Amino acid sequence: MPLRTPLLILVAAMSAVAQNAPNPGASTATTPVAARLVCPAADQAVAQDPATFTWNQGTNTPNYRLLLGPSIGDSSAGDSSLISGTQGQLAGLPPGKSLYVTLWSYDSSGNAVQPASFCLIKTAPQQPEIDFKIVSGTSLTGVSLGSFAAGSAGEPAQAAQACQAQCKLNAACQGYTYYPAGNGNPTAMCDLKSQITESLPNECCLSALKTITPQATPPPPPAPVATAAPAPTKTAKAAPAPSKLAKPAPATDTKAIAGEWVNQFGAVTKIVQKGNNITGTYSDPKLPGVSGNLKGTFDGETLHGTLNWKNGSDSSYGTLDLTMTPLNRLEGTWTDAAGVSGPWSMGRPGDPTR
Repeated sequence: MPLRTPLLILVAAMSAVAQNAPNPGASTATTPVAARLVCPAADQAVAQDPATFTWNQGTNTPNYRLLLGPSIGDSSAGDSSLISGTQGQLAGLPPGKSLYVTLWSYDSSGNAVQPASFCLIKTAPQQPEIDFKIVSGTSLTGVSLGSFAAGSAGEPAQAAQACQAQCKLNAACQGYTYYPAGNGNPTAMCDLKSQITESLPNECCLSALKTITPQATPPPPPAPVATAAPAPTKTAKAAPAPSKLAKPAPATDTKAIAGEWVNQFGAVTKIVQKGNNITGTYSDPKLPGVSGNLKGTFDGETLHGTLNWKNGSDSSYGTLDLTMTPLNRLEGTWTDAAGVSGPWSMGRPGDPTR
């Protein structure tokens, strides 16, 4: 018999309790599913300002909101207000910081859709200030980076600005000499120096030495704590005035997920955890013929796994992508063998929110 989605298999097995089988695709038409941020490379600082962030298209989530701060859900460093589409910008990034970008998705009624998606980013360090010490009546000798015409108009101090601009752009330039037009020179010239061996008195010329002032290094930020963001209050469709979200409550033991979990259909997954690696078994108390196994990883925040299961001679498989919420639930999506995705939710036995 060909592979079927969980819903088709369980309908064939026991139509009276088909709703207990994993069938995320059945509710994708009405159930909102949050979008997921595309995170920049962990070793690459975000240098552009404003910085552009993109995300995948959520399901039934027409509006989004980007927040920037030292913890998940914090907006102290930036707030985009509401955005439609799959791209948004944050401006005024503080230099040399480790910050969280949080993406909230909103349904058509303005309600936040759990879970929020987030990325930890690093902003580019502050650039040093480059200045020049002007020395009139002096020429410089040493290793030249090349000479170029600087024009003949203006006073030497003004015309030498062209020399200064080129030296500032060239990291190897240590200084320059400006030679004005006249005395056999048909045009003013700039001579850039990568090494300076001597400065000589020369009334015709104007020279300058590059000076670099490093910026004060800010103290390192505290190690970010990757706790899940709290759900914001209901947001109106019109962009609201940015408001600081409540500080997230620390989740309890979010890095340990071993033990029993019950999904929204009543099926039970028993997880064994060794470091970031997880394995587990899958069963349904209402359907004794259903059995399966889970294999994947959990990094303290997100579970990525493959679920294989069967019911008699029928079998199927799919993938789970779940995120730990502040209520210590695993929420996310199931994608079956046919590529159909839908929401999947698991809580501990006796969880009143299940």
